[in-house]
Amino acid sequence: MRDLLTIREYGLEKIGSWVLSTRYTSTQHLKHLPGIDFLLPHFHDDNNLVYAFAIGDDVIYVGETTKGITERFKSYRSGNPNVRDTDNRVKEKITEALQAGIEVTIWVSQPKAIIELPNGKHEIPASKPVEEMLISCIKPTLNKKDIGQSIKQGNSDRDNKVVIETSINIDGDIKTLLGEKYITDDLQKEIYMRRATQFRAWANYIAALLLTKSGKQFFNASDVKNVLRELLKDRYDKPGYKESSLCTADMEEHSNYNMNIPFLRRDPRNRGYYEFIGFPVERAQ
Repeated sequence: MRDLLTIREYGLEKIGSWVLSTRYTSTQHLKHLPGIDFLLPHFHDDNNLVYAFAIGDDVIYVGETTKGITERFKSYRSGNPNVRDTDNRVKEKITEALQAGIEVTIWVSQPKAIIELPNGKHEIPASKPVEEMLISCIKPTLNKKDIGQSIKQGNSDRDNKVVIETSINIDGDIKTLLGEKYITDDLQKEIYMRRATQFRAWANYIAALLLTKSGKQFFNASDVKNVLRELLKDRYDKPGYKESSLCTADMEEHSNYNMNIPFLRRDPRNRGYYEFIGFPVERAQ
């Protein structure tokens, strides 16, 4: 379920599914596999799309196309004559799941970004960076790309790889230990200790603080999760520290769920990105 929550967070929507089909045959070296086809009942094809395939709740592959879904999916449907091509592994995995009676769903988004140039603001396709961010975050089993965290985002604060010192003995009260180690402002620390009682409050705060200290002015929920994985190690996503409870967007200043102690501000230029602003002192006292 975590994979599907992540791709939804990045704007992907379910548009269809894969099915077994006798209408199409497989390429020569995959003749042993039955035919498959994609059903997109209400989808209007377009260019510069990010897509994902999910078997049940697990995303197995994330891709990007500049020429449209219908054209791109032909190779998954029949396989690629090049035996070593990734499309063949994707086709095999989809077929295997369908033969086992498991649904294989298709998810798509057409992300765009706004860049500011001397002659004004321009909207450009953002399918490639979003694909790379999803691969880095989810690590689908069929994606072999090694994507680092230094993904270009059109902002100098996002162009640098984030390196965060997270060496800490987390035995004991983790929230208190992290607050004592990383929060240097006495008033902010007091609010953190007294008011940030829920995991989604204190964990998001610490991660956002560390990302900011590392030089990353803007960050997204995946960046927060990556920091917390390093901090909490084996405890991450265990009872009391569930990733599904983070809900980073809840701690944004205009959210109805920020517990009256918001510390994030949305980046108006890039959906899903936030800036750390600290606790609002006058409101929290």
